[in-house]
Amino acid sequence: MPLGLFDLHCHLLYGIDDGAVSLEESLRAVQMAWDEGISHIVFTPHYTPGKVSAEKEAIVKRMNEVKEAAENAGIQGIKYYCGNEVLYVSGVEELLKQGEIFTIADTKYVLLEFYQGVRYQDMFQGLSRVVRKGYIPVLAHVERYVCLYQSVERIEELRDLGIVIQMNTECFFQRIPDVRMVWYRKLMKAGYVQLISTDAHGADRKPPRMRKAVEWLERHCGHELVERVLYENPARLLEGRIL
Repeated sequence: MPLGLFDLHCHLLYGIDDGAVSLEESLRAVQMAWDEGISHIVFTPHYTPGKVSAEKEAIVKRMNEVKEAAENAGIQGIKYYCGNEVLYVSGVEELLKQGEIFTIADTKYVLLEFYQGVRYQDMFQGLSRVVRKGYIPVLAHVERYVCLYQSVERIEELRDLGIVIQMNTECFFQRIPDVRMVWYRKLMKAGYVQLISTDAHGADRKPPRMRKAVEWLERHCGHELVERVLYENPARLLEGRIL
């Protein structure tokens, strides 16, 4: 598999959230990512308003530590960026404006998640508030939200709002997918999903796996869609350009 893939959602910085637990594990996970063909990694530790979350300075320090260790181990070709996976609650948009939260690589894009059982009305209103503040939400792991399942109309409404739809690579691992995954794979083939990411949490638990997802896309989607999802969209996002 050629290098040059992007992972814009992962938890590989050790000791920051529920991801990797040691520098050694972070290093092994980065090596795994490299072996999977990933050459751009955005570290996105969880940010939960109202709870203890790592400060931006700590995230940057940890990223630089992992970067140095990886380069010393001979992994020279990866570019690293900071971000947060932000749990949306009322007021998040103000924290963004205050600079308390990382956007993705200091762009206007921000990785947002919701509780899995969120009502669609609440999701839409929350995303709208973030958009009105001048940010572009990237909706993390679209496949998890009950309110979006089997509703192309809602997906289209989010796309019309300017929301970027991200799907986790694990959606493409099952040879015989369950009913829900069949529907979300159809979303991908229909062009509604703009990004895939590993959402990896370390080397031992939920490691960074991209290869199988890429192989599925190459088998089931047209060349233009594959290029857009794997390369063009994430590259444009990291440059702060509109997808």
